[in-house]
Amino acid sequence: MCRVILMMLLVAVGTTVSWSGEVEDGVAAHERKDYKTALNMFRSAAQKGNADAQNNLGVMYSHGNGVPQDYAASAKWHRLAAQQGNANAQYNLGMMYNMGQGVPQNEAEALKWFRLAAQQGVASAQFSLGLMYARGRGVPLDRVSAYMWFILAVDSGSVDAIKARDTAAPFLSLIQRGVARVGADNCKANNFKVKGCD
Repeated sequence: MCRVILMMLLVAVGTTVSWSGEVEDGVAAHERKDYKTALNMFRSAAQKGNADAQNNLGVMYSHGNGVPQDYAASAKWHRLAAQQGNANAQYNLGMMYNMGQGVPQNEAEALKWFRLAAQQGVASAQFSLGLMYARGRGVPLDRVSAYMWFILAVDSGSVDAIKARDTAAPFLSLIQRGVARVGADNCKANNFKVKGCD
């Protein structure tokens, strides 16, 4: 599943600055499995600071597309993009910390990056936050918060979160489910700038 999500994130790039042609050309090359061209296009734009290209390089290193698989290099490129606010890179870096790929496994760091991506509407990050709350990983076990993040992920289009939300529902009272729904609506209405969404 992570592989599919990362590939979708690679394809869903775009930018309006001058190097957008390089990124778009890189995406097109990657789609036709011309990894050498994709690597050259992404590397050129990434070295100029393009966050989408940096994220895409991270994906290529993570999967070994056109380069030897290198999780440390992947983490480096994802971090550069994530620090610029690239939501997909923030999610990818969170996954790397969650799984200990290229970086030491660190649930607090995973939580930090998932939260930043989730606050920008990345459904996979919202789902991952829900799982962390549901399992008490990196945060205290909190089924209401887990349910709230599953609701947000479903609302953002996550199919996986539907099952998680429905599985979690019987463990919550009707009032708790209502609190989670109100919390999710409040997060969205306030662009995740309120308590409970941070």
